[in-house]
Amino acid sequence: MLTNRRIQVLAVLLVVQLAILAVVYWPRPTQATSAPVFANLSSADVNALTISDNGGKEVKLARKGDGWVLPEAGDYPAKNEVVSGLVDKLVALKTGRLVAQTAATYGRLQVAADNFARRLVLETAKGDQYTLYLGTAPSAGATHFRLDGQDQVYLTSDLATFDAGVEPGSFIDTAYLKIPSADIATLKIENDKGTLDFTRQGDQWALAGLPSGQALDQGTVQTLLARLSALAMTRPLGTTADPAWGLAPAKTTVTIGTQPAQGEGKTYTLLIGARDAAANAYYVKSSESPYYVQVAAVSLDEFTGKGISDFIATPTPAPAASSTPAP
Repeated sequence: MLTNRRIQVLAVLLVVQLAILAVVYWPRPTQATSAPVFANLSSADVNALTISDNGGKEVKLARKGDGWVLPEAGDYPAKNEVVSGLVDKLVALKTGRLVAQTAATYGRLQVAADNFARRLVLETAKGDQYTLYLGTAPSAGATHFRLDGQDQVYLTSDLATFDAGVEPGSFIDTAYLKIPSADIATLKIENDKGTLDFTRQGDQWALAGLPSGQALDQGTVQTLLARLSALAMTRPLGTTADPAWGLAPAKTTVTIGTQPAQGEGKTYTLLIGARDAAANAYYVKSSESPYYVQVAAVSLDEFTGKGISDFIATPTPAPAASSTPAP
């Protein structure tokens, strides 16, 4: 039998051996070599960028002069700081955090040519083209990406899918019509249900043709004013109308007359055409802009589908008489 002393010596030797093995075989961190993903490419070289998702949505951006535009929407101006910021992030990508390099992983990481979260195509004035796939985000601040034509998949904390939107609204000022509601003095709506002619009278509004004895629902009018004071588009369409948009003639015409406390009054016209069921938006043209746009249906339904009867205030029911006999 082993004595206690021998057991202690053997135990010490075992600990020493384990320590030696740990030192010899413990995996050491490797020093990753970081290099630019796009060698010899600068932000100034990029003159076009196309962003797509796997569901068919796509937005195209192009450099024009000193800024960026949406070329498929009549060169509608984009926010230069937003587009330039995205291009800067793309050009600055590094290869330091390698996570995979086999095609079998591409689908799972969503960096495959037929399965991706985002596909970004950069084009230069010389005709060079680069395609980058953005994929899954395994953790906050980390996104997989792969350059088309290369096997390696990397992680980056400097670029995320939300930086690369696929809707025009991600890159433009979506404000389309701005009129201070306090300045609006008259409002005329012509639609399939007839003509609604509103006039401001002090702090209240009047509606021509309101049935005798009926009161105008002031809250409903305020809703209309709020829509017009900050009407936002979902996307610009260009400066040339398509007959399919239903704007010649318009299905609904809104005429707004203003009278600011100081300054001269002005008249604005808003043409509302057909409703795009797929986009849940109307085709619209403002007298203040050369661009035809789409506006979310929820912002314009009050103008296209309401008649006089929809603006009559509902009487407040009188309190029910108490049936309890008086003491």
